Amino acid sequence: MAYETRIIKILDKYKVLILGGWDDGINKGDWFNIIERGENVIDPETSESLGTLDFVKIRLEVVNVYEKFSVLSNMVTQTIPSATQNPMLSIMNSVGQEQKVTSAQQLPVNQSEITPTPAIDPDKQIHVGDIATKVSV
Repeated sequence: MAYETRIIKILDKYKVLILGGWDDGINKGDWFNIIERGENVIDPETSESLGTLDFVKIRLEVVNVYEKFSVLSNMVTQTIPSATQNPMLSIMNSVGQEQKVTSAQQLPVNQSEITPTPAIDPDKQIHVGDIATKVSV
């Protein structure tokens, strides 16, 4: 079974905290799926519970790790073309190679948990208490 924890705080539109840190084997660069538990799936022949059909809201990367909690963000890497592909970039990239830029992207968080604004899409929003499962890569 995958390591499972939960969101304990929403810092802003870019970062959330999960319960669990280096004491729990979490490392910078690890990935977590933020999920919403779905219906229990039952084997129709054996009546055995096969687990839940979970909805993955988003996959987040661990950007900072503390002893007992970690900071997760929606990190996206973009490739900037080389100066030879785009002469306008020659000042930024004098070596002439592609560069990768990683930046945090806004999270679909529950606005009311960071500001007193109403929810926009409650089915996909991130909430304090949401389940976070570590992704094996």
